[in-house]
Amino acid sequence: QSPVQRKASRPGHGATYGISVIALTEDIARQLGVKSTSGGVVVSGIREGSPSDDAGLKRGDIIMSIEHNRVLNTDSFKQLVTEPVSAEIMLMHINRGGRKFYITMDISS
Repeated sequence: QSPVQRKASRPGHGATYGISVIALTEDIARQLGVKSTSGGVVVSGIREGSPSDDAGLKRGDIIMSIEHNRVLNTDSFKQLVTEPVSAEIMLMHINRGGRKFYITMDISS
């Protein structure tokens, strides 16, 4: 079964964050050198010059949470990035090759 690819966008804002994600499977987790497949999505593409690119996201990053809400799969990712928020910055918890850290993405435009 091929992974579902999603484009993150915010309805009503006319903005696309320029990120594509796929489901984190056991095989992909192994390839990326991470132990758990208990959730998260893998960044499969970043559009150059997009908010995701400006934030420093990279292909292969695992997005584990958005605004402290756990990302379980591609559906929960899509729901979290399309929920209306009043903030201009989106906080994401990332796993990059086993190193976990937070990044912020400017979503004001």
